[in-house]
Amino acid sequence: MGHGPGGDPGKPPAIVAVIDLGSNSGRVVVYRYQAGGHLQLLAGSRASLRLVRELDERRRLSQPAMDRAWEAILDFRAIAQGAGAERILAVATAATRDAENGPAFIERIRGRLGIEVRILSGDEEARYGFLGAVRGLPVERGVLFDLGGGSMQVSRFRQRRLTRSVSLPLGSLRLSDAFLKADPPSAREVRRLREHARAALEMAGVGALGKGEQLVGTGGTVRNLAKIDCRGREDYPITRLHGYELSRRRVKTITGLLAERKQKKREQVPGLNDDRGDSIVGGSLAIQALMEVLEAPEVVVSGQGVREGLAVAGSPSRPSVGGPWWALSTKRSSRRPTPRCARPWARPPPSSTSAAASTSSTATSTWPTSCSPPT
Repeated sequence: MGHGPGGDPGKPPAIVAVIDLGSNSGRVVVYRYQAGGHLQLLAGSRASLRLVRELDERRRLSQPAMDRAWEAILDFRAIAQGAGAERILAVATAATRDAENGPAFIERIRGRLGIEVRILSGDEEARYGFLGAVRGLPVERGVLFDLGGGSMQVSRFRQRRLTRSVSLPLGSLRLSDAFLKADPPSAREVRRLREHARAALEMAGVGALGKGEQLVGTGGTVRNLAKIDCRGREDYPITRLHGYELSRRRVKTITGLLAERKQKKREQVPGLNDDRGDSIVGGSLAIQALMEVLEAPEVVVSGQGVREGLAVAGSPSRPSVGGPWWALSTKRSSRRPTPRCARPWARPPPSSTSAAASTSSTATSTWPTSCSPPT
């Protein structure tokens, strides 16, 4: 976390930049805080990082991977400054979290660029993903998944409050690299990946949706699946994906079509981002496995996630226990205590409303601690 030019550490910012060093890609978004907690997008950019690909070979971030991330941060900082950001909030997720040399790399960024990057724990990633993803969606209870390049966060919520979560190494790029060696992948590879994902989910205690619960999904893979589905529909002229409903049958169909194509042909599918051809099949199979385990007939796609959750949680109009993130000193460590809002996965008891309230009240992190998104 760092301060923009001329920023006062004790004053809440009007414009904030969020930098997200993900396992597959890096992003920056710049928002202006508006009345009522709304966010006005001022600028944004994306860079392909592929950190998890080189991490899985040696459990260390390779020098080329760190160089890519370094260049991306320089570009992202310039975009943030150009858009007038008064604060920069930077985070890293699964790949950096799992890397033996992740903390040393983050310290190098802080020391040389003055940007403090917080390595989010799996629980924190789930919590901020929930805050961003459910925002603006008419869902009261259910399960949210956030699928990135290196991990999948699965969270249960009730009355728009997070009650349980689990972080699993089921990221799209991680699974694709580990299981899908042939081009196109063989039927045996596809089957083994699905079986692995189902086993991991079941071992974590993820079970069928309850009555009245909905499945919500966020992350690049599910958004790309929605875009592919949307391109083939004449009855859906709206380009906005936030709230798009994607059936399990369509997920299975699209995943099959993607899996049977070679990567070069796959990359030409309308709606698929150019740089997702090598990871979309693994991620799609993970989503398909999750929907089967949950017995979910459809997934409601969210166009928002961790970055929006971080921005919302730090809004000046949304004070949090222990002080908002923008008031923290840049001298603090990149690793902070894991808040206890998100806990190991379990089916909530019928009286989980009070349980949700109690988990929220026990959070002790000095970062934003509320576990409920704005409506």
